[in-house]
Amino acid sequence: AVGGRSVHAPHPTIGGFLKWPKIDELKSLMAGLKNSRLIILRLIDFFLNSSWQEIPSFPLIFSALNSSDFSFLEGEILTSNKKIIEEKDLPKHLEAVIIPYSQARGFLFDNQYLMVGALARLNLAKENLHPETKKDVNKALLRFPSNNFFDNNLAQAIEILHAIDASIQIIEKLKQIDQESLPKITPKETVSIGVIEAPRGTLYHQLMINEEGLVKKAEIVVPTGQNQIVMEKGIYQIVERLINQNASKDKIIYEVEKFIRTFDPCMSCAAHFLKVKWLK
Repeated sequence: AVGGRSVHAPHPTIGGFLKWPKIDELKSLMAGLKNSRLIILRLIDFFLNSSWQEIPSFPLIFSALNSSDFSFLEGEILTSNKKIIEEKDLPKHLEAVIIPYSQARGFLFDNQYLMVGALARLNLAKENLHPETKKDVNKALLRFPSNNFFDNNLAQAIEILHAIDASIQIIEKLKQIDQESLPKITPKETVSIGVIEAPRGTLYHQLMINEEGLVKKAEIVVPTGQNQIVMEKGIYQIVERLINQNASKDKIIYEVEKFIRTFDPCMSCAAHFLKVKWLK
C-alpha cells in the first residue's frame, strides 16, 4: 500500500513517492493489522517461554540507532558501553576484518566484538517502544538487557508488535494525504552518508557522488557482516561444548544451524550457509 511491494519497494524516491499511497488502501489495512497483532502476541509468548540459551563466553558490544520513538530510520548511534556516535563518525569505530576462508568481511567495533540487530535495539532502547507495545508485553521486556543470543528472536517479535502498534496509530490519525511535488534535484559533487536500522541490524551507506550525480565509489556495511565474527565465535563455543558432551554429528549440525538462524542472516546465508567437513 505504501512502498509498492515488501522487498525493494519501487514507489519511494528521493524527496517523496513516485506513486503516492491511497488513504482508503491504508484504512483497509486496519483489520489485518489488528489480527496480526493477536498472532504476534502468541509468538512473543512462545519465545519468552522457550528454553533456548547461548550466553557468550567473551565480551560483547551492542550497537544500534537510538531515538525517542524507537525509529528505525533516524537517531544517534548508541552502544552498550554508553558511547553516542554521529552517523558520519561510525567508520572511525568499525574495523573491517578480512576472513581468509570467507568471501564476507567481518567487523570489530573499537577492537571489540560487535552485535547489531533486534537484541541490541531492545537492550539499548526498550523504553522507547510504542506505549501499547510496552503495556502488553511488559513481562517479556523484563528479559532485557540480555546476553542470550536466542533472545534476538524474542526481540524481533516484540519489534514486529511495535511496528504494528505504530502503524495502527498512524492510520487511525490519518485524515488525508497531500501529494506533494517531488523536489528538484541538482547534482553536485558530494559525499552522502546514511545509517538506518534494517531488521537484521545497523545498515551503513557512504556514497561518493560526482558533479553529474553519478556514484563514483560506494561503501556499504551490512548487518550480517557486522555480526559475522560473533556468529563464528558462538559456533566455536557451541561445537566445543557439544564435542565435550560426546554429542552426535546430527546434534552438532542442528544446534549450529539453530544458533546461526537466531541472528537472522541474509536470505541466502540462512538457507545455504552450512556445509560440514568432519576431520575425524
